[in-house]
Parts: sequence; structure tokens; C-alpha cells
Amino acid sequence: MTEIVTFSVCLKTCQDTVYKGEIQKIRISTPQGPFELMPGYATWGSVTAVGTILLWDKVGQEYIFYAPAGICWSEAKTVSVYAPYFLSLPDDQEETLRQALARFEHFQHF
Repeated sequence: MTEIVTFSVCLKTCQDTVYKGEIQKIRISTPQGPFELMPGYATWGSVTAVGTILLWDKVGQEYIFYAPAGICWSEAKTVSVYAPYFLSLPDDQEETLRQALARFEHFQHF
């Protein structure tokens, strides 16, 4: 059975996002406290896009979410992390993100 870890996050506006190539990097902080979660894939839902795969990492108490360019958040979302899709990031994170998003493209729509 697929393990799903769900928590809510408050995401900043588009002006606070950082773009890296075609990958959008979004930094957030979780008010719920620390989570002992490995870097991995997550999904998020909204009216315009449901089940988009995100690659995320944790730096200190801050989470960084990666998504295809053009995605913009300005309100709280619920994020579900699917354990089987966890992926450790080597030093070359940008290339890993591109490969990972391409490999798991068929998971983008649930």
C-alpha cells in the first residue's frame, strides 16, 4: 500500500519564487514544525492543475518545492508526499530535476 504523508503549507506569491532554467523553485516554511521526510515527489491540487508532480527538498526547517515553470501559488495548499517516489538528490540537482520530471511525467495527472 502506498504511504501518503499529507500536510498543509502556506506558499508565497510568484514574486518570491526563484526560476532555474525550466524548473521553478519555491521556498516555503511549514508552521507545523519539523518533518523527518526524505527528498521526494509530492502532489498538489488546485482548480487549474490537479496532481502535478513536484520534487521537493528540505533545508533546515524550510522546504523547497520544484515544479515546471509557469506554476504560481499565492495561497495555502495541501501537499501529499508519496513515499515510493522518493529520490535522493546528488550535487547536480538541476539535471536530476529535469530527468526526474521527465521520467515521472505520466504521474502528473491523477
